Amino acid sequence: MNSVIFDRVNLQSDVEYVLYVGQLKTLCLAQYAVEYLHRRFDRQFKCLAIVSDAQAAYPPGDIVAINPLVAAMAEMGHEKVSWRISDRDFYTAVSNHPRVNELLEELLAHQLTVRVILYEHSPEFTLGQRSGVEVIAPKSDLASMWNSKLHQYRTLGDIVTIPQTLELSSTKELHEKLPSFAAGCPEGMFVCTEFGAAGANSFIARSVEDVLTKVGEINETIRLSRYVPHTHDPTVLACVANENDVFIAAIADQDIVDGNKFRGSNYPTELPEAVVQKLRDDTVAVGRQLAKSGYRGIFGCDYINDEAGNVFFVEVNARKQGTTMEMTCTLENSLPPDCPSLMELEYMAVIENAFPEGWQNWPRDSGRLHWGTHNFKLERDEYTEFEIDETEDEREAFKKFCQEKDTGSKHLVMEHPGKGYHVKSGTFLARIVAIGSSHDEVAAELE
Repeated sequence: MNSVIFDRVNLQSDVEYVLYVGQLKTLCLAQYAVEYLHRRFDRQFKCLAIVSDAQAAYPPGDIVAINPLVAAMAEMGHEKVSWRISDRDFYTAVSNHPRVNELLEELLAHQLTVRVILYEHSPEFTLGQRSGVEVIAPKSDLASMWNSKLHQYRTLGDIVTIPQTLELSSTKELHEKLPSFAAGCPEGMFVCTEFGAAGANSFIARSVEDVLTKVGEINETIRLSRYVPHTHDPTVLACVANENDVFIAAIADQDIVDGNKFRGSNYPTELPEAVVQKLRDDTVAVGRQLAKSGYRGIFGCDYINDEAGNVFFVEVNARKQGTTMEMTCTLENSLPPDCPSLMELEYMAVIENAFPEGWQNWPRDSGRLHWGTHNFKLERDEYTEFEIDETEDEREAFKKFCQEKDTGSKHLVMEHPGKGYHVKSGTFLARIVAIGSSHDEVAAELE
């Protein structure tokens, strides 16, 4: 089956290309990498993007869209379908696809190195093993290891504060150990598989019966932790270059629904300085642990903060996070102009185990810049009856708001598939980004 659903490529022999592989929502990050590589090597670079999104219109540039799920529906006569594919299935399809390998061979014939930008580096992306291919991301085996919730909680228990936890590897253990553990969790329990995240393969249980009903038979190790009632779900984006250098990019408050489903973030965090400092310190400590294992590059940490001001660790995301683009734009407009971008920091961390000179951490005072995001994720299949065009580049919208003081609040609707699409359950109908000078303005734009 030919799973290419869009193909617009016109390669130039006198240009070096950066290969971006991922979703459209983080394609903009590749532009930062292109600009840095141009400065570093004094040569012209462009981006060739391999994306998974299915939509009527794509941004300018060289783009190939590959999605086996959408292609299979097309073969059945359903031409306009938007269906989200998992990153690992996407990487498998991309790595084995003749069109991608043909393009890679063409690039390698004209340039010594093809640099690859990924949202998350997983073992399924086997193109990274090819001679001449340089992946600007944490090593796939280390990323996979640190994305394991079991490894995180076993390794970081002495580094950060973690709610009481129980691992269960069999149905027998479930019945034997659950009642006593549940007795110490009056507000309920958070249950997840080893790689559960963002509402996938995880749930909040309020009783023993609730756990038994939803889990059933145990076929893989699961983790239960005491549910802690809390007021905020802060997230920290960071980058690590070595055991001494951990860069804090930004801190935002996540919008979590039903206890475990991520829907967006709001910046800046509303938490007081003492809590923000604790979040910084804990993330630096986690980054140093990652560095000891050889991990280099971008990562994120999620936490919860209760009414008493206590900070509890939730998870490490050994990859870029959902609001990495917005945080990168924030840094670009908050730090001095000569400071390296987040993508430059990751490049140096991965390639040279060090940050470039002049790097600075995220400044706590963000000025008038506030922003929020919302991932409009469908709970059931829907049909789009209207066209919603992307009228403005997100990076330019941030620049304009920060540089022109009379610019009012605004919102952007990103990655909408277009009119007449069958959008499958679990797929994003669109991603909304709102910019304003206060949380109230941002909330109104998101609404």
